[in-house]
Amino acid sequence: MNKEFIVLTLERNRRRKVFVNEILYCKAENSYTIVKIINDKEYLVSKPIKHFQEILKSHNFYRITRSLIINIDHCIEIKTGSNPELILINNEKLKPDKNKICEIEKRMFLSQSGYISFTS
Repeated sequence: MNKEFIVLTLERNRRRKVFVNEILYCKAENSYTIVKIINDKEYLVSKPIKHFQEILKSHNFYRITRSLIINIDHCIEIKTGSNPELILINNEKLKPDKNKICEIEKRMFLSQSGYISFTS
């Protein structure tokens, strides 16, 4: 199990440790960021999304829109075409920018160790 974590300052005197591998995505909310984790908990942090992009860049995170950074490891399905969509392990659906689809697909499937393709 990966034990790397980030520390979120939730309030003036309250901080929380969040394991990087449990983060589903980070979503910009004005000058704040919502950090959503696997158990469907969300944390509102008074840092811009650019901060999270920087601290998570060495992990398998990718910015799919101007306001959304996802953990590629938690994407289980991708729909390409004119109306692209990503489905996460919690069945949440996200809309990526169309120009990001190729890179998302590459990161999801080609860079994964143990990838085996089955086609019907």
